[in-house]
Amino acid sequence: MKKKNFTFLELMIVIAVIGLLISILLPSLRSAKEASSRAVCMSNLSQIYSATTMYSKDWGKFWNSNNRPYTRVGKSGTRYGQRVTSRLLNKYLGYTTDGTEVEVAKCPSDDYFKDDRRDITAYDLLGSSYCDNMAGNTIRRRGGSASKSLKGKGFQQVVSPEKCLLYMEWPIVSQAYRPDEPFPAWHKKDQFFNVVMVSGSVKYIRVLPRQVSSDNYHFAYDR
Repeated sequence: MKKKNFTFLELMIVIAVIGLLISILLPSLRSAKEASSRAVCMSNLSQIYSATTMYSKDWGKFWNSNNRPYTRVGKSGTRYGQRVTSRLLNKYLGYTTDGTEVEVAKCPSDDYFKDDRRDITAYDLLGSSYCDNMAGNTIRRRGGSASKSLKGKGFQQVVSPEKCLLYMEWPIVSQAYRPDEPFPAWHKKDQFFNVVMVSGSVKYIRVLPRQVSSDNYHFAYDR
């Protein structure tokens, strides 16, 4: 029997079908990958929350320092960051050695640092992808009162723990400094970020420009 070969037209049709299938499947694969990264990020925030509760149990309150809200957990950053051994929550998460990586402080979707407009993570630059809600300098820049921060308070003193941010991703704090600049889209969806509230609930929320409250204490958000 004479063997029948593919014609050029048939080959082009096969290639076109394969290309179509790839174009259909790739967005789903990207979405699945980002959903996985978001889940890791939310797990990180849950662990940081647990470490915060242990610290508060030992000391009876949140930490007193307002300086640099990204220095409570993480590694030694390449700029601005404190050394890893001075980050108060690290020991509650099992990190005690200077120079080590602190994976729980790294958001998998942290892909660039907003202020520098270049391909570098906040985790590398600051030592953490996450910031706490204790920054008196942020509050003062927005015209608020440093007395309304969480500095030195205990969990029981927060009136609305479900509405009060405890830890958040870096762009939210960055936007408090520069309210007219757009947020970077870490999670491939503009203006959506992971946060953990004082109540312990971890949320994926939408944050609009100028929506960070002026006193940086309570926070209004869209679900």
